[in-house]
Amino acid sequence: MSGRRLAPWVPLAPQRSISPFAAPDPTDSPPRTPPRSYSTSQAPIPPVDQQKVLERALIFAETQPNSTPIAPTLARSSFDLDINEQKAHLEEELAFSMVKVPATFAASLYNNKATDEAIEAFLRETNVYNTELCRWDLPESHPKLLEAEVYERLINILNSILKHFMPDEIENGSRVIVDTHSTALHHEEAIETKFFTRPDISVKAQGPSFQFPAKETKEDVGYSNMASCFEIKVENKRTSGRKTLMEELLQLAAYARQIFIQQPNRMFVRSLLITEQRFRLFHFDRSGAMYTEEMDLHSQDSRHIFVRLVLGLCSSDESELGLDDTIQWEIKDGWKIGGTLRAAGALGSAEVVYELANVDPIWAPFNSQGPCIRGPGATYWSVIDPQSGKKLLVKDAWRSEARMSEITFLERAKDAAGVIQMISWEENRAETKNLRGFLGFIQMPASFDNRILIRIVMDSEGRLIKDFSSPIELILAFRDAIEAHQRLYQRNILHRDISVYNILLGKPNAGPGSRGVLLGLDMAIEIVSDKMRDVPTGNENGRTGDHVYWSVAILSRGDPEQMLSSVAHDHVDDLEGFLYLFISLIHLYDSEGNKVAMSRRLAKWILSSAWDAADAKKAFFLDPVISTQAKENWPKACQTLATKFLDHIARLSHYKLSLMRLPPDAQLTARKALMSQINAHYATILHIFDKAVQDLNLEADGSPQVEPNITYDTPKSESASGSTSTNPFYNQDTPSKPPRNPGSILRLIELQGHQIPRKRVSAEDPNDQPDPKRGQDAPRTPPRPRAKARTSAQGHVAVSSPLRAPAHDEDQDSDQ
Repeated sequence: MSGRRLAPWVPLAPQRSISPFAAPDPTDSPPRTPPRSYSTSQAPIPPVDQQKVLERALIFAETQPNSTPIAPTLARSSFDLDINEQKAHLEEELAFSMVKVPATFAASLYNNKATDEAIEAFLRETNVYNTELCRWDLPESHPKLLEAEVYERLINILNSILKHFMPDEIENGSRVIVDTHSTALHHEEAIETKFFTRPDISVKAQGPSFQFPAKETKEDVGYSNMASCFEIKVENKRTSGRKTLMEELLQLAAYARQIFIQQPNRMFVRSLLITEQRFRLFHFDRSGAMYTEEMDLHSQDSRHIFVRLVLGLCSSDESELGLDDTIQWEIKDGWKIGGTLRAAGALGSAEVVYELANVDPIWAPFNSQGPCIRGPGATYWSVIDPQSGKKLLVKDAWRSEARMSEITFLERAKDAAGVIQMISWEENRAETKNLRGFLGFIQMPASFDNRILIRIVMDSEGRLIKDFSSPIELILAFRDAIEAHQRLYQRNILHRDISVYNILLGKPNAGPGSRGVLLGLDMAIEIVSDKMRDVPTGNENGRTGDHVYWSVAILSRGDPEQMLSSVAHDHVDDLEGFLYLFISLIHLYDSEGNKVAMSRRLAKWILSSAWDAADAKKAFFLDPVISTQAKENWPKACQTLATKFLDHIARLSHYKLSLMRLPPDAQLTARKALMSQINAHYATILHIFDKAVQDLNLEADGSPQVEPNITYDTPKSESASGSTSTNPFYNQDTPSKPPRNPGSILRLIELQGHQIPRKRVSAEDPNDQPDPKRGQDAPRTPPRPRAKARTSAQGHVAVSSPLRAPAHDEDQDSDQ
């Protein structure tokens, strides 16, 4: 582990070694992007193969009964969380990922910084260590010792170490030890925040990854220019229990989180907790938190480890601090004014040095309401191609080793209309197991979730869907993104992560099919796979992230009051995510893209815990009111679109929630019935959006300006064999509200021609049934009137159904 460094990656210089953070390469040469190219030429868009979509859906219903659980979520009191609430959320995020390791991990680090002989020579010469007593110049432990009595003397020790081993850095001011125990270091969040924290001792840094903090502080130190920090405790305030350990970890985690936020090229953060007697190393990365056992600060065995850790945490080598040095900034007067990003070239060519179009990422983890330490940490950079001058999009993300790589899915999506296209990629830039020394010094825990850093250069300007400037731009982007979702399904990919950051606006003058672009396949899965997915059963690897776009079925998982089984995430959940995104945008922006005040209902979706958010969304389905503000800000066509989209999704959502209450055999039958209508689900929604485009153009000046690129006949019902007939879910008897009990779902499925497994009666007495719960003579509730079934000309039974889409508009031709 000594001299660990993320070396600059130059494919045409094979004599240079690949980063020791990455997995070993048996060829001893850097990884190269495979020789593939992606055409950007306009080509006719082939229609979606609906038969293939249907076949995949039915197999999925059979083979994928369960889904990844969601990690438990806490409610939020506001968008600007105070420090105690932040720590509570960090505990929720990190609790299942905390790993304790022996002191050998600390001993393995930074051995290149100083030899044993050099450290011993320093200890003999310095006045901050007594070699006879084997003790640093710190106060003795006693019951009344205060932290304030330790600060000055420990800072003196740290400065003595740096002056001896790093004189140039001390001389030029690139590394400065600063007492910040009384200095407010301001936080940065997705919104303006008033909160701050105070690390006891900070290492102020200068270099190509650091800039002054946004708010002025004492000595201009903040999380944006902090190499590391040291936290001081006294032994009389500590106990040996887990409570003290968790409090100390969460305090350092809050600091680490801000370092990750304000230094977006950070791969890991390390900090030391020091008392007058002991010290411990904390390590934070995208797999969570790790800490060493405590070590005696003064002993002969540990004093060398302590000196090397101080030198490593103050290193002038940014990669040793945990910074990705392939992203570098130009600093002027302490501020970032430009920068570059190095990435693999296409077709296996030499690396490309891109200019950053913005000094900050266009999206980073803290922009969402999700966790900010453990997880993919997906960060998007807007860059400029040095040859073409075009803007491109670069994504850095830490994928779970247990998941199929997003790169694999994007390869399968090559040339798929409405899906982001890759230019080049790097599959393994680093691994968290290597950052933690799990490849030789420490045995990797069985529950450890190793994460692998990937980089993808993509052909997009990176305009998020929330950057729309007109209703027509927004609706066309949604429409094409939804159809792209269906195209991914055709290619055996289920997206599973619809959000405002995973849909882009198309390029200027983009043609039909590319006006909205899907990206973000981190959570994607194969729909049909050779093997059953290994779905975790506990919360230690539960799904995390921003749940505002999650479906009611996903949010309800694990709710003890619901008693629901865990049904696999499918296309219905993603279509429901599209709905929540659309509803969110029309309540957060006006029709020209200007931000407006957030509605209370939307705030409740965001701030509530997962289970409470599910209840809030179910209430919205029962009372689907578009706010007065949204009605004033958006054309009638958009309001109608929202109402019809919501009505269709409400039926699907209720149906899925209902089948989660069924016994396994009946549930499987119900899922097959749901999946048999997959193409009708997409067709209905696309029809709603196309109709809105027509209505918008008519509202504009009375004559169409942009014609919908696809017209739809009445959606068809499809069987497993591929035959089609008039869809029984599209009759004119649409119920005002969906059925509310599993019994109605069972009856509905039987009327569709599916067989429901029933309880076997006794062969000896066919009337041998359980005794009724009410008294023998008690009057029985009359049966509810059943929906009238109609027999179509083709002989199919049509009933009112939550699977069924709303009838088409009355102004449509009768033959539709």
